[in-house]
Amino acid sequence: IIVAKGCGGDYCHGKGGAMSPDPDLSHSKLMMAVTNKPKCKSSLFITPGKPEESLFYLKITPGLDHGCGVKMPKDSKGLTPELTGLVKEWIKAGAKKD
Repeated sequence: IIVAKGCGGDYCHGKGGAMSPDPDLSHSKLMMAVTNKPKCKSSLFITPGKPEESLFYLKITPGLDHGCGVKMPKDSKGLTPELTGLVKEWIKAGAKKD
């Protein structure tokens, strides 16, 4: 989902993108990611079983406030309802690797 929607490649998480030199989109990296920005609604990027407490879900979903920078993908209002629904269900199911 992430790479298909322009987040990889030369955009933010690709080589030379804004998130370089750490563009890692691996499952283990997502599961360990936290933020220390005080305005963020959540400090954990992924909270297994709790999409509404997962910063990743809040940042990709149109209409949900996250208080933490811009929506993802950058320069968008978030992903489509179909894709955010898939992410929500994945997180609800425990955000497993496979």
